[in-house]
Amino acid sequence: MSAFKDLTGQRFGRLLVVQRASSTKSKWKCRCDCGNIVVVGRGNLKGGRARSCGCLRREITTKRVRKDLTGRRFGRLTVMTLSDVRGAMNQLRWCCLCDCGKSVVVYGSALRRGLTKSCGCYARETKTTRCLKDLTGQRFEKLTVLRRASTIKGNTMWECRCDCGKITLAGAANLSTGHTASCGCGEVRFPSGKNHPNYGKPPAHGKWCVTLKGHPVRSKYEQMFCDWLFIHNIDYEYEPEAFDFGTFTYTPDLFIPSWGVYVEIKGWWRDDALTKFEAFSKEHDIVLLEKSEIKSFATC
Repeated sequence: MSAFKDLTGQRFGRLLVVQRASSTKSKWKCRCDCGNIVVVGRGNLKGGRARSCGCLRREITTKRVRKDLTGRRFGRLTVMTLSDVRGAMNQLRWCCLCDCGKSVVVYGSALRRGLTKSCGCYARETKTTRCLKDLTGQRFEKLTVLRRASTIKGNTMWECRCDCGKITLAGAANLSTGHTASCGCGEVRFPSGKNHPNYGKPPAHGKWCVTLKGHPVRSKYEQMFCDWLFIHNIDYEYEPEAFDFGTFTYTPDLFIPSWGVYVEIKGWWRDDALTKFEAFSKEHDIVLLEKSEIKSFATC
């Protein structure tokens, strides 16, 4: 067993080690030059992966991405001013005016990458047009549309006959996007064992979601974003590879070759997830999308 080495008083970047944070030698309490107190693992300190409480990365990110978008147009949106309220990881948000007259606050990354182009009015207009279209007699995978049935919470429902003979109801949007392809008799069955695309890495909630591309993902938010990419003909790789940081590994949710960036989709943060994300973001170009931002993809 290696001899215990006291790190008290040592400096690592902006961090000054104050004292040991636990009975083990792996965690140390540090004071950042900005005044914040953080607990950092010994490996991260010695390996140079932790150099501040996070303020250094925020400063670097702000300098790198803070381009003045005031006056620029993105689809139907005109940028008016920078919002005082920032998003996760200190990401910039902008106050925009839509052509319809409504004001919205949008992430700068969503504007620059074309992810948000309106306040939501465009989606409502296209939805109305889609719902008015007569689908009678049309075929969607195993379903043949018989007649228009009803409207539930603004969604037009159609009575369909499945190839198995069962009659079922399906929404116009689900039919046109491929979300509903049968009465349920054609449910997806995943390969078992090591042939499974996520072998050894089950989702915490124990449930899979399936994308339009046909592969399983870990959450509804991942499914929504993957479906958005698929509909807009943007190629992506899901969980492309695991990156080894010595004391831990990190696997980004997506890689988008045409954008040259990784994407992390977060509905909520585990205790260790933020540390892993920050370590990865210091070496790679990665975009963080929260669940509130993912929901906006339905509006563009």
